Parts: sequence; C-alpha cells; structure tokens
Amino acid sequence: MKKLLLYVVMGMSTYVGAMPSKLYFHQSVHCDQVVFYCAQRFSVTHQRKAVAKDGRMLRKDIFTIRGCLVNDVETLQAYARINHRGTRCKLTQLADDSMKLVFVYDPTVVKVSMHRFESIQHSYGLAFMVEKKFQSIAASSSTKRVIALDCGHGGKDNGAEGINGIFEKDLTLAIGKRLEKLLRQQGYTVFMTRTNDSFVPLDIRTTSANNVRADLFLSLHINSAPRSHVSGIETFCNDGSLYAPQVTMFEHKDQQSEKFAQAIQQSVINTVRQQYNLNDRLCKKKVSQVLMGTQMPSALIELGFCSNQDEASKLNAAAYQDLLVQGLAKGIHQYLKRV
Repeated sequence: MKKLLLYVVMGMSTYVGAMPSKLYFHQSVHCDQVVFYCAQRFSVTHQRKAVAKDGRMLRKDIFTIRGCLVNDVETLQAYARINHRGTRCKLTQLADDSMKLVFVYDPTVVKVSMHRFESIQHSYGLAFMVEKKFQSIAASSSTKRVIALDCGHGGKDNGAEGINGIFEKDLTLAIGKRLEKLLRQQGYTVFMTRTNDSFVPLDIRTTSANNVRADLFLSLHINSAPRSHVSGIETFCNDGSLYAPQVTMFEHKDQQSEKFAQAIQQSVINTVRQQYNLNDRLCKKKVSQVLMGTQMPSALIELGFCSNQDEASKLNAAAYQDLLVQGLAKGIHQYLKRV
C-alpha cells in the first residue's frame, strides 16, 4: 500500500492578497509527500463529484485555497514532478488569487482524505493523503547498510559564509566526501545527495535517498550566528509532536530519528573533545523539510559555527575535518548496533 501526503502549511496573519507559496514533493517507495507553504491565513472549500470515463465511475475531489501564488521556478519544478499512478493531481492558479487542487481517481484503487492540523509555530495546515490500495513493495536484496549523506546547500545556494570567506556549501561537501570514504572502507554502501558544487532541491535529496532505500539519512551543515562568540555542535531531528494534532504516520521513524541524532551528537562531541574544548549544544527537535521528507531515521547536524573565528579556522583544516568524520562514523555504527 502506497500513500501520498500533501501538507499545506500557511501562517495565521490576516488575508491581505495573494502571497508567494513554496511547494516540495518528497517521493518514496512507501509514501509520497507534497508540502506546500504560504505565510498567511487561508480558507479551503471542498467539492466531490462523480465522473464517468471509459465505462468507469471515477471520483473528483476539488480543493480551492484562497490567497496563494505558485510562481517561483523551484516550486513549479516541484509541481511538475508530481505524477501518481492511478491518480491525476492538478494544481491551478486562479484569477481571484486562489489555488485549485484537483484529484481525479478510481475510489476502488485510491482513497483521498483531507486533515487539518496546526504547528507549534501557530501555523495552520492541511494534510491531503492519497492512499494507494493493493500496492506491494518488493523487499531489498542488499545485505549492506545504506547510508545517505546529504551535504547541505550547493551551487547557487552558498549557505552560511564564514568570517574567513569560506562558504558552508564547500565545507559540507569536503567533510561529506571524507565521511563517504571512511564509511565505504568500513563496509557501508554510501549514497551522496550531491557529489559536486551543484544545487539540488530539498525534495530531490529526500526522494533520491528514499528511492535507494537508505537505512539512515544524515544531513551535514555548518552553523552561523550574529554574535561571533557563539560556538559548538548541535544535532536536530524531526518529531511528530511538533504538530497539533500530531501527525502520527511517521511516529516510529521519528522515535528512531531522535535516538540516531543522540548517538551522532554524543559520538562527535566525545571524539572531538579528546583533542579540543568544545561546546555541546545538545540534540533538538526541529521542523525541517529535509527531515520531514525522508522515510528512514534522519538527523541534521550543525558541525560548528563559521561565524566564530576559532571554529571557522578549525572547520577549514583537514585534520579537524577528519576528527569530525571519525565521530560521525562512530555515531552511525553505534546507532546501528542498537537496532
């Protein structure tokens, strides 16, 4: 059985005209997600109709959302990737600053439902679930653990800029390649969401990791802060409790993600502290597209602050990168031993 979740997340401010929206499409073997953001209050109307086609009775669900625009290139590209077997999904911008989302499907094969929820950041949302019945999933024949490494940012997206002039995208790629090499030496299969200085949309990163059926997903990032004295390492995981009512579909994944994040954080801190003083900023829960879209235990680690003179210098040094990589690899190994 395959499911698709469509999240429509919008802020609470008063409607003042159409606002730009963002759209992400996270695909996987088990569950597809479309995540849609608009920073203002919204209203939704729903119509359901019966449609006769080729001797079959189909169902058409029409959702009209007022006050949103889908007009940036990345969002339009994400929409273009939405293609569901047995379900036709169409998103249209209307002249009155509304958006119309239409599902046409065979109700004997597909079930469509809409769910309202509210995030802890006081944003309203809608979750559209398209559940595909009778779909079997072939088991993976690989006996090797597959680790998906996501080197944050890339291409036109520089990420944070360090006080030494280096970009986050370059540091994450350098550290990611070192970690890839070490993990392969240890017998893991490693999938990289990017291997060069290229821009990869967040939903392409998650879709790729889901499609290779990775056992773990680790996103590498470098932090920055307005105050230069801020320093340290912190690790994030997604959690269904960040929504009210809770989105429980990925409850098991979220529980494992927290354990994975804790293993990574503790291992990196312990490894680096053998040679350097280091601020432990602990594990935290966060709403993150790259964590929400994955179907396996996932964590995002901020490996230090490039806005801090001392940490920026260390992060750019090969020896310190190797130390971080050793801690990351140990954390991955320690987590997998427990599950």
